[in-house]
Amino acid sequence: MTEVENQMSDNAFDNCGYNKKLKPLAGKLRRNMTKSEACLWKYALKARHLKGYQFRRQRPVLNYIADFICKELMLIIEIDGITHDAEDSLAKDKRREEDLNLAGFKVIRFTDEEVLSNMAGVVTVIEKEIERIEKSTPLIPRQRGTRNTHTYNGKKVNYDKVSCTRRTNCDESIKYKILKKNIAVFLDRDGTINEEVGYLDSLDKLKIISTAYEAIKLINLNGMKAIVISNQAGVARGYFSEDFVRMINNYLQNDMLENGAVIDRFYYCPHHPTEGNEVYQQICNCRKPAPGMLLQAAEELSIDLAKSYFVGDRFIDMETAKKVGAKGVLVRTGYGDDLLQDDGPDTATQENKPDFVAADILEAVQWILKDRKHNI
Repeated sequence: MTEVENQMSDNAFDNCGYNKKLKPLAGKLRRNMTKSEACLWKYALKARHLKGYQFRRQRPVLNYIADFICKELMLIIEIDGITHDAEDSLAKDKRREEDLNLAGFKVIRFTDEEVLSNMAGVVTVIEKEIERIEKSTPLIPRQRGTRNTHTYNGKKVNYDKVSCTRRTNCDESIKYKILKKNIAVFLDRDGTINEEVGYLDSLDKLKIISTAYEAIKLINLNGMKAIVISNQAGVARGYFSEDFVRMINNYLQNDMLENGAVIDRFYYCPHHPTEGNEVYQQICNCRKPAPGMLLQAAEELSIDLAKSYFVGDRFIDMETAKKVGAKGVLVRTGYGDDLLQDDGPDTATQENKPDFVAADILEAVQWILKDRKHNI
């Protein structure tokens, strides 16, 4: 956030604390966003991607310029670079946050590194804060013509040209807040995004399939969620730890970001039904072909499973898709080609038969886009 030491006039605010005097500087900052700001904007906040709420970037608020703001939620998101580590900068950040809190805003801060290395984690934090705000502020859709004002330093600040005309209980407000659900492309990891190497127990063995970048970028650009769903029984078997799985996922996410793509969320199952220690040896609802991970994603990310897709290299991926009413695309990378050569597609049962067989993840996503267009 950029601080501007200027004296605001009584009419400095239009709505949501908007300060007209800072508009030129805000425009300049908007044209010169940092890499982390650009990534968070493009892949999470732009065009109501995040739970249907409208965020604005580099928006003048009070004496400051917020990196991202949602006036409906009274939520500000800040991305701090290395210059914010200095003692005087920390003091200014604290003063700004106190001013904004006093004016009714909630401020969430992230570092450049957090955004670039763990986009999925950053988005999760924002989503949880949005859910908290929704629960604590049960409002019906806002009606035109009413104003929402607060007092800041003795001045009335109009935060919103429209506001609710009455308050209601939480149950009623939720009915009004039902948003259009997201469509997801669930992706198996090993053998679909990266090459199959048996148990991936070393970073040296991680080789991204070359077409994966463009495929996931296509998912992003077409407004769908890219969600990784993987069985990681190597944890139960003692080949590697959950920390190692998360490290591989973070590395994969960072590599995607550097190539203009983003994975919205990673889910994995560390269990095995017959092997492993007491913690991991269990029959669970998350290990594919059980639908647990998809159901969790649907709840957390508001996914319409019946309109979603699963791309993977095994028949269990197709079976997982069928269990939630999604379509399955089998890729020939990983184990896919061997399955088709040994068994053939005709051996698939009704429960695990793919809706389409693709050469790789890119062809799979291209077919998904055609299928969506055909079924709109």
